Parts: sequence; C-alpha cells; structure tokens
Amino acid sequence: MDTLRVLLVAVLMTFFFSPALANEAATAEKADQPPVLNGAVWELSPDTLARYTDEDLEAQVKDMHDLGMRVLIIRYIADPARDDGQEDYVAYISSSVFPTHPAFKDRKPFSAIFRAAVQHDMRVYLGGLPFKQPIEQDYEANIDQWSSPRAIQYRQEFIERYAGYRSFAGYYVPNTPDPSVLIANRCDPDCLLTATADVVNAVKSANPGLDIVMPIGLYQRPNGKGGYLYTSAQDLKLFWRPWVQQLSGVDTWMVIDGLGSRLSTLDHTAMAQRWARDLAHEFDKSYWTVVETQQMKNNSDGQAPGKPFSLGALVRSLSIATRFADQTIASDYLNAMGQQSPNPVAVRLHGAYTKYFHAFTNVQDVQQHTETTSAASVPTE
Repeated sequence: MDTLRVLLVAVLMTFFFSPALANEAATAEKADQPPVLNGAVWELSPDTLARYTDEDLEAQVKDMHDLGMRVLIIRYIADPARDDGQEDYVAYISSSVFPTHPAFKDRKPFSAIFRAAVQHDMRVYLGGLPFKQPIEQDYEANIDQWSSPRAIQYRQEFIERYAGYRSFAGYYVPNTPDPSVLIANRCDPDCLLTATADVVNAVKSANPGLDIVMPIGLYQRPNGKGGYLYTSAQDLKLFWRPWVQQLSGVDTWMVIDGLGSRLSTLDHTAMAQRWARDLAHEFDKSYWTVVETQQMKNNSDGQAPGKPFSLGALVRSLSIATRFADQTIASDYLNAMGQQSPNPVAVRLHGAYTKYFHAFTNVQDVQQHTETTSAASVPTE
C-alpha cells in the first residue's frame, strides 16, 4: 500500500504542478470534489451485447457501483435506418412500432441492468434513437424521421415498460447538434430545436418524473482554410443559449467536447467547461461533463483512434472536469475501460483506476495541499 500511495501522490503532483495546466488551479471553486468518475456511458450495441451475458451486465453494474459511480447512461436503444433498404429503426427493446433486432429478441438485457441498478443504488438513463448516417444526406428528412409519431411512440412504450423500476431515473437525448453541419446543409437550426422540443415534451408527458439529459457539443469546427477552430464563448451565446433557454424540460446539460482526447486541449476545455457550466446554472439546470476514455483521432504521439487512455491521462482530464461539473461521466465505458473489455489496454486502465479509486482517500491531504499552493491566474476568455 505504501508503494501505491507514493505512485498516486506522483500522479497528483504531476498534474497539479504541470505548467500547461497551472491556470486552472486558481479556478478551483470545487476543490473539495475528488477527481473521480461519477458515472459512465454504455454503448450497448448488438456487437457489444454478443460479448456479455445478462449476468455479465449485472456484474458490470456492480463494478461501477464499487468504483463510486451512481449514473449509468445507455446511449442508444435502436439501430438507425440505413440506405440498403432498411428504412425503419431496428429496436433493441421490443415494441409495437419497429422490428426488434435479432440480437435482442431472446434476451432481456435491460431488465437485468435495471434489476442490478436497483440492488446497487444506481440511476439508469435510457438513451434514444440515432440519426441515419451519414447525417449530411437529407438532413431535414433525417430529423423528421427521428421525431416522427412512430419514433415518439417507441420512446413512450419503453418508458412505460420500465416505469416500475425505481432505478429508471431518466432519458438521454443522444444526438448532439453540430452548428457547422447545420450550416453546411443549409438547414434551419430551429428545425432540429423544434424536433428536440417535441421529443422532450413527449418524454415528460409519458413520465414527468424522469430527468432528461441533453448533450452540448463543443467540438472543433472547420475554419474554411482546411483547419479547425475551437469553440468560443460566442458560439455558446449564439447557438447553445437558445437551446438551454427554450428546452425547459431538459434537467441536465452535459458537455461533450472530446475532453483529454486532443479534440480539445486541456487548457481550452477548462475555459469551455466554465462557460457551459455558467450557462446551465444560469437556468437552474444541472451540469455534467463527459470525460473521454480513449483517443478520438490520430495525433502527433502516434496513438490511433480508440486506444484507451493511461491512468495519468484520465486523471488529468478528471482534474479539469471535476472543477466545473456536477457529475463526471466516462465515455464508452464497456469498451474503453471495462473489466471485461476485449481490449487488454482497456482492462489495464480499469485495473489502474480501481487501485487509484480505492487508495484515493489516502492521498486526499496531498491533493488538497497542492490545490491550495498552486498559484496561477484565472484563464482569460
């Protein structure tokens, strides 16, 4: 244990005295919140389901609980329509509306997850329907299908089906509007905003007690010269503020900006996190942050997309996110960080984080000391 404590101290000291991140230390309004995960997103696709029995899924819920997590978001509950003749959604939950995916016909994974969540005091947020890909093709028709009466009915049916589980806490709207895509397709942004309002209102009508979580996408956008620009405070004001203001049924806004994955630098994301937090809190909404667990694209370090982070990289991202977010949520947990992932690097990250989490209370005094002694200026906007 002494060796482990020394290693954990080294990780925290490396972060808190890193010159590149020094500016963030002075903004520690929430310095008492430890840099740990509060929940995770599962990508429960047919391919993923094939690797897990229902008992395995229950074990994963317990494992998350044992690591201090209380929020589980299942991102999608259907496959999108395709261009190969499959024009309907293919449902993961049987319904009277869409055909059921073969992988889910003879199993009840969602019931298993809800049962385990009840037992381990977890809150489950079921996601929704994905857009047809590529979304750039006939964008407005894509939106119309996503918010159609049949799609609304599917959502209402699964909400009613699982209403009896006290672990069923909310609904996650999985589609993050990208302003640059809307502009490129000459699509009226109000078209998607109106459609999203219809979905949010339908969910609230089906079960007023469900919390609704909606992502705020702060991705890079093309600069018109072959490069990219980071999101600015002006972007939030012009595009996202109307969403937060008008979608009163959304209870939690959750930023997704590629935190830690080099889709956003740690320095920039610290400022963007503050901007988005202030916007959400202005309207009395909760504010969460997705913390990436793997690289999202090729970069100068030679790490390929999909390679899980090291523990040090994850902790550095968490140390930014926990300064601003009410909850920190790991992305793609089963594949990139799960104890049963087919990727040995992901299993290694799980083991390292498990040791880090269980030993964390032993270095709280070190963390608090470094937070108060790392002097720096507040980031400028």
